[in-house]
Amino acid sequence: MNTRFHIAHIIPHPKLHGLHGYREVIETLQWGLTSLGYEVTTALNAIANDARNIVLGFQTLSEFEVSRLPPDTILYNLEQIAGLSDDQLKPVFRSAARRLRVWEYSERNLAAWHRLQPVYQVVHVPIGWAPVLAKISRTERQDIDVLHYGLPSDFRFAMFNALCQQGMSCVYACGLYGASRDSLIARSKLVLNLNMYSQSRIFEIVRVSFLLSNAKAVVADLYPDTFVENDLRDAVAFAVPEKIAGCCQLLLDDESARRQLERKGEEIMRQRDIRPILTHALAATEGSAH
Repeated sequence: MNTRFHIAHIIPHPKLHGLHGYREVIETLQWGLTSLGYEVTTALNAIANDARNIVLGFQTLSEFEVSRLPPDTILYNLEQIAGLSDDQLKPVFRSAARRLRVWEYSERNLAAWHRLQPVYQVVHVPIGWAPVLAKISRTERQDIDVLHYGLPSDFRFAMFNALCQQGMSCVYACGLYGASRDSLIARSKLVLNLNMYSQSRIFEIVRVSFLLSNAKAVVADLYPDTFVENDLRDAVAFAVPEKIAGCCQLLLDDESARRQLERKGEEIMRQRDIRPILTHALAATEGSAH
């Protein structure tokens, strides 16, 4: 195997700023691969010809662009595709499955890939933990009760309005990443995560992993068909939509319970060390041909 990896972060247009949400996953991968003894480079919208490429954001590429990727390229899917029909999936997913190796973050998505008859067995690579994720310093000034960040939706705005109506100090942010976002997280007692994907309903560990790694208390919506990995069930305060406001209020009123949730979430996330995850993934990738 090539001992050098290149992680390509694809963001083809500034309006697709949601793809910056992959940044912490990329940092985790880079730390993990480096710790395992590999040389690792990263770049935005650039493929390396002298390394094995791991591409995040491939779903924004055209079928033609995917056809030109080096044959040993690994595509790492971080999107929710479970519950989508073949017609609803972008054609690039079929092109990817028929030519390249695929890593998949969620077991819930594996059936969708299987229907596409991939040339290589899709490898489940769950979201992991790395010490580089710990970036947010605890601050005594927590003047935000509840923070929610992400793309807007009617449901998210309705829930935000419900929290504000109950007298909580709330902030909704969109398009902020890095230090700007992290300063809001540090100032927040709770972070609310609301899933936009009603067809797949996969708990959004891609974004929440960063919060857990920084010992933040997270409240998330839960439905009968929500897919939550078993080890994460106690890491977050899950609540059905009509009880989210009450759940937030209880945690705001009980600092001890909130601190306990912070510690539990961080402890659970730390058990997802990216190094054994990558060791298994790389071995499985080499033996993934059908």
